[in-house]
Amino acid sequence: MARLIPLLSRLIFLLGGLFLVFFGFAAGNATLMLLLPGFGVYFMAKGAFFMGSLLSS
Repeated sequence: MARLIPLLSRLIFLLGGLFLVFFGFAAGNATLMLLLPGFGVYFMAKGAFFMGSLLSS
């Protein structure tokens, strides 16, 4: 149970990043189409890195 909460927080990073990527491409504003996918990829990479380090320990 103690490992479940950090795992869920990393999963939220991954899903939130994926949402930002899709929402950024769906937005009609050119600024949002550039900024949101960039932040989304950053959050997905951060979540994946920390999830990998959590699962390997």
